Amino acid sequence: RFRLGGIWDNKAENWQVGAGLATGSDDPTSTNDTWSESKTFETGDIRLDYAYAKHKWNDFAFTLGQAENPYKSSWVFWDGDVRLSGLTAQYGQKDGIFATLGGYGAKLVNDDNTATLVAGQAGYKGKVGSAKYTLAAGYQTYSKSLINEGNAAFELDRVDEDKYELNIGDLYGDGSFPVGDVKLKLYG
Repeated sequence: RFRLGGIWDNKAENWQVGAGLATGSDDPTSTNDTWSESKTFETGDIRLDYAYAKHKWNDFAFTLGQAENPYKSSWVFWDGDVRLSGLTAQYGQKDGIFATLGGYGAKLVNDDNTATLVAGQAGYKGKVGSAKYTLAAGYQTYSKSLINEGNAAFELDRVDEDKYELNIGDLYGDGSFPVGDVKLKLYG
């Protein structure tokens, strides 16, 4: 696994631009690559990992492009290698109330129809002594074209889109606190 990237901050105008490369295939949940995996002396692939522009305005931030997952979550719900492509709006500071709302392209269907994901999350980040915690509730909905024809990879090709939708609600919480020289983090 290899990653190389950079983030350029223009603090005077509140802009941030980031871009990075990573090894791997088109698998959205892994940047692992194996040399000579299927051919003798095969080299690894390098792909665009993220590319985005972010503008901050007071307690708001707007991100356009492909960036790291902006939602508070654990690896159980979102793999750490997943990069969401679209527009994200965020509100909040380091501590206190926060909110995130975004719209993303989820899958190209039939070459001219993009299945979309719309997601939102609201929560609170706080401190109690030297311990920090985060509590959040989120909701995601995918457009019906995600379960439309041509989705055998999701094994949803036999789902009647007139009867079913793909909607997900989630609750997240974590707490971190020092234990000697290390920091322990629990989440669920």
